[in-house]
Amino acid sequence: MANIYYNYCELNLLESAVREGRITQSAMLLELGLNKVAPDYGDLLASVLPAYTARVKSDYKTINEMINQLRQIDEKENPEEYEIGVYVALGVMKYNIDPSAIVEGNTDIVKQQYQESVQDEIPDLIDLLAI
Repeated sequence: MANIYYNYCELNLLESAVREGRITQSAMLLELGLNKVAPDYGDLLASVLPAYTARVKSDYKTINEMINQLRQIDEKENPEEYEIGVYVALGVMKYNIDPSAIVEGNTDIVKQQYQESVQDEIPDLIDLLAI
């Protein structure tokens, strides 16, 4: 979850720096590592950057909504419900599992996704941030 907040903050800081003229869009694309996705600068600006921006902002909004829902569950009174909420949040946000697969109890899909490594995260970010 820390990776979602990190990506959101990084994107906002870089967008602000571009707007204020402190860095170029090209420098922003390099900083985000998007140049590895598509070698053509035009493709990066036309499709990759907007898709990345939309995903980062969507992830941020979704995780905030999920956390707000979790905060409404009394962990001491309803530990099972709370645990299920955490399980769903991790499954959806970290492992990109379709929430319907979790709700329907499709354990094969869930197990497969949990076993696959997560490509889009900074390993041990929470420790690096010393939070």
